Amino acid sequence: MERLVIRHLYHRPLETLLATFGISIALQQLAKNIFGTQALPLTSPAWLDGALVFSEILQISYIRVAIFVLALIIYILKRTRLGLEVRPVTQNPGMAASMGINLLTFGLGSGIAGITGVAIGVYAKVTSETGADYIV
Repeated sequence: MERLVIRHLYHRPLETLLATFGISIALQQLAKNIFGTQALPLTSPAWLDGALVFSEILQISYIRVAIFVLALIIYILKRTRLGLEVRPVTQNPGMAASMGINLLTFGLGSGIAGITGVAIGVYAKVTSETGADYIV
């Protein structure tokens, strides 16, 4: 998609946003046609079952605690040197690649995105429109 569409729209951010949004809608419809529209629940691992009980009134599920810890790790990453090295890749990929942090950034970003996707999937049901609310 980058070579076919986005490359031709560099330096035009509004058109790039519209093109990627349109492509995402087309891919969602393709996924609906192939896999159907039935929502599938994900089950959490056994160690995430249950809740922290502070009193009869106040209980926090382990899934929410795990998502909070994940968000805290990402926030801490933003404040560290590694987070500082990740940000330039989005702003100036050529310079970041010349410094050798491109592959590390791709791996780190993919890992965080995967873990976050699983966390959202465990917390909410998974449908073909799952990410739309978070993108908007």
